[in-house]
Amino acid sequence: MEEEIRQRAESVRPEGDEPHARHRAWVSRLAPARERGEEVVVVAACRTPFLPMGGAFGTMDALDLASAAAAELISRAGLDPALVDALTLGCAHPPMDRPQLGREVVARASLHPATRNEVLVAGGVSGSRALITAARWLLDGEARVVMAGGVDALTQRPIAFSRNAARRLQEVVRAKNVAARVSSLGKLRFKDLTPSTPAEEDAVSGRSAAEIAEAMAQENDVSRRSQLEITLASHRRAAKAEALGGRRSHRMPTFLAPRHEEVAEDDVGIRGELTLQELAAEDPVGEGRYQRVSASSLSCAADGAALLLMMRAETARDLGLRPRATLAGWASAAVAAAAQPLQAPAHALAHALLRGVGEEMSLAQLDALELHEAAAAQVISNAKAWASQGFAATWGRQQALGLLDLERLNAEGGSLALGDPPAATGARLSMDLVAQLERLGGSWGAAVSADLGGHSDALLWRREAASG
Repeated sequence: MEEEIRQRAESVRPEGDEPHARHRAWVSRLAPARERGEEVVVVAACRTPFLPMGGAFGTMDALDLASAAAAELISRAGLDPALVDALTLGCAHPPMDRPQLGREVVARASLHPATRNEVLVAGGVSGSRALITAARWLLDGEARVVMAGGVDALTQRPIAFSRNAARRLQEVVRAKNVAARVSSLGKLRFKDLTPSTPAEEDAVSGRSAAEIAEAMAQENDVSRRSQLEITLASHRRAAKAEALGGRRSHRMPTFLAPRHEEVAEDDVGIRGELTLQELAAEDPVGEGRYQRVSASSLSCAADGAALLLMMRAETARDLGLRPRATLAGWASAAVAAAAQPLQAPAHALAHALLRGVGEEMSLAQLDALELHEAAAAQVISNAKAWASQGFAATWGRQQALGLLDLERLNAEGGSLALGDPPAATGARLSMDLVAQLERLGGSWGAAVSADLGGHSDALLWRREAASG
């Protein structure tokens, strides 16, 4: 795998010269804030287990999961809930029957009723975008203590009927008498009652994760073996972390609604006994001559919530709370969904390292990297882009960003093993990264989200020796 990245980095396809093929990026400007002594820190974090869609969280919706995580976060921080003055919550698939999801979380978690709240809907970057929003509120003086993160209950995604069925059923509800109701029902056709399940494809390109991954594998010359090795490493590292109790520090036992008698404690998608031979025996999901992607090399849909408690460093000192890490900078990137949307993480991290903290950084300076594993082919493609001279030119660099040290990548497993509740994953990445920096005694790390629509956020976290 490392040899493929090193020797075939230039096989990755850079963006074209056409305007629509070029990426765009937005980079934080935090140097003036740092000069004024204003820094954003995280003081506490927790999440629910991540359970596969259709699993034990099937009876719980986004409100159940987010409010449970919010209440636990306050308890772990030892903070008066009235001091939380803002909540920003990402949710890639907001429930139709919860139009005031943020306000309901505030109420159920016993936060102050006047707590500012906002729900962000931005696909797979919803959670990471919530963390960026929190940082902006804090630096702009709009809030002192912010709870930020993401939640998705994909099992509870609404299943809709056709527009004609919806129109006729509305007529039934508004009907003044039985005859009118019968008349409206009589206009229904059998095909109108066929349920429309939530789309698994990107709304813009119309492609599924498997199709996008297959295209990336073809265009960037990503071998099937490298994908299998990335997949295996994700599961084995996650299993090792479980055995050592690594994630239990921020994963919370979650009582299952509605009876609240059973408890979910573990991420259940991890397959520690998986072998390369078993992965190789899986049938590919592609058709025709290109069959490099199998189901295990794609992250599976999951339910879960993840939240972080953020504030300025001075506020943490005033409240007697220990900063765990400082948000040093960030960059967001977008690419055309019709091109290689999962190459956005490569652009986001490159811009974050080049300009996110006011001075140029390299991959080698990162002690840890948490990268969303939407697909194994995406991970290899991103790594090739960072090692590519051709890609370096698109970022205005003379030299490639560097060769990724795979030992520092998702050191306790990633989304291929844990599953992916999209908005919660965006927050989990930063949560896991901070924990890794603490464990390693490291100073710098990056958490990089991804979305099938071609967006990515790269958040750079710094940990001082005094933080640990």
